[in-house]
Amino acid sequence: MPDLTSTISALQALATDPNIAVSVDGTRVIITQDYRDTSDLYAGRGDQKAWFAVDVTLDAATGEYSKSFTQRSTASGANSGGLFGSSEVRMSSGYVRTIRKEKGVSTDGAFDTSFDSKQLETAVERVLTETGWTKTRGFWGRLFGR
Repeated sequence: MPDLTSTISALQALATDPNIAVSVDGTRVIITQDYRDTSDLYAGRGDQKAWFAVDVTLDAATGEYSKSFTQRSTASGANSGGLFGSSEVRMSSGYVRTIRKEKGVSTDGAFDTSFDSKQLETAVERVLTETGWTKTRGFWGRLFGR
């Protein structure tokens, strides 16, 4: 059986990047990566933020894990057209891949953001595999023994 404490420590070690945070609540571990955080957008005043999270639940009794994904982006502020605001949340427990490239100008200067969710997901899966966990099989996998 995999060791829960060493697995959580290994997942927490993924937070070497200042944009990655790891939170632990019992056997649930959430790894979040901020990939967009801009204030004072050019031609207006406002904020734009975006993050992607991998939510892992570990079952110590079976040595299996399940995971889900959450992606959120928000923007708010004011420009010559008035006030604006938007928020978007996407959640999934299946395969998900987000590739995002943005270029623009803020009062801090030009920015070029590139993000691929597969990098974070691969790092999390590598840690789980190396520490001996197996992915929880879904309904069809259990039904047909895969």
